[in-house]
Amino acid sequence: MIKQRHIQGVTLVELLVATAVLSLMVLMLIQVLNHTGRAWLAGQTQTERRQSARALADAIAQELQSALMPVDPTDQKSLQFVHDPTAVPATYANSDSLFWQAPVATDRTYGDVAELGYFLKWDQTKQGNPRPLFCRFFVNPTDTANYLIIQKPTAWLSGDILDQVAPAVNQATNAYAGLFSENVIGFWVRCFDASGNLVQNYDSRTAGKLPRTVKIYLVLVGSSSLPKLRQLPDYTKAGGPSAEPNLNQFIAFLPDGVRETSHSYTTEVRLQNAL
Repeated sequence: MIKQRHIQGVTLVELLVATAVLSLMVLMLIQVLNHTGRAWLAGQTQTERRQSARALADAIAQELQSALMPVDPTDQKSLQFVHDPTAVPATYANSDSLFWQAPVATDRTYGDVAELGYFLKWDQTKQGNPRPLFCRFFVNPTDTANYLIIQKPTAWLSGDILDQVAPAVNQATNAYAGLFSENVIGFWVRCFDASGNLVQNYDSRTAGKLPRTVKIYLVLVGSSSLPKLRQLPDYTKAGGPSAEPNLNQFIAFLPDGVRETSHSYTTEVRLQNAL
């Protein structure tokens, strides 16, 4: 007598359970991959911002190192090194501005000493969507209409001159002239004497010499997060001019979505012509 073998098949319930488990595992794997991808992208973006901040700071430092000492501190026609000058409106100093002269002219027909400076202003033409404009002020001595350090040493800086030389917006005459970077939302400067003491609002006309060292502080954010910035940052959160700025505290008060993409950078510059 031959015995029959019974082969037990897979039931529909077991098939559905196996499919559900497999689907859950695939979903979990996709989530892990997405999270890993976002983390990698965030790290890559942070690295790019760090590199950008360093490149900006290095460019400023290179020009600062060759700042010229005033020829005669008692002569108003002397070369000047001014931090947060009163002649520059506050809207061009978010939070600081710095101007000086150095032998870096690109057109040396009338000499090699150019006017230089950096400042941060905000384009607020679109309400609720301010745009930071980190600007570079640069005037060759051949630009006789704007190179005024010799002819008008007490009026070589003004809001009108900055708008003419470095408007940083698209105008018919000089489109985006002076625009250095769009992602800088914080720019601070601190000047120190030979003893390492911080000197507020450094002015070579009263100090009689250049500062020994200058520290530059920058805060950059990702371009994709700028639309989330509905109003200007509160620069008072970084502290006052009597101390070095607290960049971490400044960043902590930025809006969600902006704070996470921010990066700070600090560099110290030794001026070659300082006494």
